[in-house]
Amino acid sequence: ANTKVKITGVASNIEKTETLDENGLLTIELPIGRYKIIALAKGYKSRHLDTQIVKASQTQTVRAVLLENVTVTIWGRVFSKTSGHALKNAVVRLYDKDNNLIAKTHTTQWGSYRFDNIPTDFNYKVSACKIGYHKKVSVFTLDGDGKVKHFYLPDYCYCLY
Repeated sequence: ANTKVKITGVASNIEKTETLDENGLLTIELPIGRYKIIALAKGYKSRHLDTQIVKASQTQTVRAVLLENVTVTIWGRVFSKTSGHALKNAVVRLYDKDNNLIAKTHTTQWGSYRFDNIPTDFNYKVSACKIGYHKKVSVFTLDGDGKVKHFYLPDYCYCLY
């Protein structure tokens, strides 16, 4: 339910967004041509389909079976680049591809942090900062294996929160 289907004509300027019915189906009539179809629903992996309409008044039925997104943990440690010691109470933030803050935490006494239940197949940015140290940022695409991100912060620079 609530699955959106984006239909884009490959060689035309047709672009539509429709919603699947309660059975996960969409039946639509399109002009002759090739189309890219993407089914999207929050919490699920998107599904990409290609189709070709070869005769006028031909209908196309789209059945979108979406798989639940896998979630993983992003974790790591924050260290002083100069001394190599773990940094307690460093601020670690997780952002999405549009730079929206998803989660924020502070490191433990051992400099460790973790973000649980993070959906895969998206781009993320993690930043680590502590007063008296340079801020460090890491950008990556999260796959099904999770990520380990360690940060080594250079000393003696004040970061802005």
